[in-house]
Amino acid sequence: TMCPYCKITGNQVENASNKKAIERIKAKNRKEVYYSTTMPKDVNRTKLMLLTILLGFFGAGDYYVGKYAKGAYCTTSWLLFSPFAINSIVLNNASRVLRFMSEILAILVMITLLFWIADIFSLVIKSYKVPVVLGEKKKR
Repeated sequence: TMCPYCKITGNQVENASNKKAIERIKAKNRKEVYYSTTMPKDVNRTKLMLLTILLGFFGAGDYYVGKYAKGAYCTTSWLLFSPFAINSIVLNNASRVLRFMSEILAILVMITLLFWIADIFSLVIKSYKVPVVLGEKKKR
């Protein structure tokens, strides 16, 4: 069967490849990269779930499937911004400027926490989108 809107066949989705998508993303060639909620055969769903639950706040699940920008944001947020966020809580008597900057960084950490929770939830309900390169269309 073929989707009437995007002209993609079910066979193409079944034979999609995340590894090929990662290669295209690294080569900065995103023309053929799509995002699918159907898990391709070359992504281990259990491994993705464990990485997301245990290390998702560092972006481990995102790195695993090739979502490098989001993974880098999560890693940066937790490693660089968290100390400033904690600083805003601990140092109540700090200057207003330092407290304001720390509160902004704390908001960025909270956004990362929300990304993490949303990723876990979307994996559980099977709506997590993975970058893929579609398989070849089979001719009839």
